[in-house]
Amino acid sequence: MAKRSKDDGMIGTSFHGGTIDATPNQIIEKYGEPMWGQNTGNDKVNMEWVLETTEYPNHWDVPKGTIFTIYDWKHYRSLSMDEQVEWHIGSHKPVDGYQASDEWNNHHVNLLRGKGVTDEDIQMMGDLDIISDS
Repeated sequence: MAKRSKDDGMIGTSFHGGTIDATPNQIIEKYGEPMWGQNTGNDKVNMEWVLETTEYPNHWDVPKGTIFTIYDWKHYRSLSMDEQVEWHIGSHKPVDGYQASDEWNNHHVNLLRGKGVTDEDIQMMGDLDIISDS
């Protein structure tokens, strides 16, 4: 369940093909206001978050605290806050972006686990459409 980073380790991150689909408001709900950007459409990037991984161990053995970014790319217009957007994941290595995407996709599950909900109950909630992938 990635978290905001206080580190400026975004320098040197780049796009390796990883994306997420979300509205700006969905990202703000999970990670707070963007750390950079004015959403004017005047730049290549309207909004950007610098985050770090929190889940370890994980499938790719990406260390906890690995920096990644989420940002829009070349829309050249302001984005509606409820508009579904394809966001780029910037990372130092492709595998870091895979972990970042996984933490985004499993955010709601990790919140429930953190509250003591069992995997069996989480599965049942998913089967009953009580929780979703958004």
